[in-house]
Amino acid sequence: MLTRFDADKSDSISLDEFKSAKRKREVPAERLEKMFASLDGDSNGEVTLEELKANWGKGRGKGKGKKRE
Repeated sequence: MLTRFDADKSDSISLDEFKSAKRKREVPAERLEKMFASLDGDSNGEVTLEELKANWGKGRGKGKGKKRE
């Protein structure tokens, strides 16, 4: 996933890269920003492979795939 989203090949994903990759699925910008923030463990604006491995799936329990209000 990191290599697919990492448009500039910096070995990390920026919020803009994340939004660009996820926009194809028509996810609202606010939700994308929340998703990105949950992955960005050190809040530096970049998601590394280590952060992705550590944080992917957190907060995505039984309600996964269901529309939240």
